[in-house]
Amino acid sequence: MSTSYPIMAGKYAEGKCSAVDECASELQSCMAQYSTGDDKADCQEGSVGVCYAAADECTKQAAVKCGEIENPCAAPAAFILLFAGLFFVRVKK
Repeated sequence: MSTSYPIMAGKYAEGKCSAVDECASELQSCMAQYSTGDDKADCQEGSVGVCYAAADECTKQAAVKCGEIENPCAAPAAFILLFAGLFFVRVKK
């Protein structure tokens, strides 16, 4: 996590990003449900793949919540507002 999301890792170390704990808890719960106890077999069969995929998504969402990355849906709205503002300025001239 620290190499992929260094800002989030730093905030987590400071106790400012509890979303990471939620992801770890979800992963442990999923593993308890789907794991057979044989890590090698679980990985080869893919039975816990759903757990890791969900954990990856959870971590991405935690990164958004913790300020690591911006919400990908917010960027287009900012560009639309920028272009609308530029258009308004041109029309006023």
